[in-house]
Amino acid sequence: MFVKQRICLKIYSMLSHKGIIFGIVDRVILISHPDFHKRNFDHIIRILLDNLSIKDYPLKLIFDNVLIKNQDIN
Repeated sequence: MFVKQRICLKIYSMLSHKGIIFGIVDRVILISHPDFHKRNFDHIIRILLDNLSIKDYPLKLIFDNVLIKNQDIN
């Protein structure tokens, strides 16, 4: 039972991190001018990397999700 709860928590945590990344990227897209998107994406990645010790955002999760959202707008 404990293992099942731990797996569920890990899945929920990963989905939560993904939702946070999508939310931040959506705000950049909606609020900033397209000329500033690349610079703002770089800033998002830097912020998430600085918070690695706090929230444990894996590099693959960060880059995959920023690229997915970036492809959606292009």
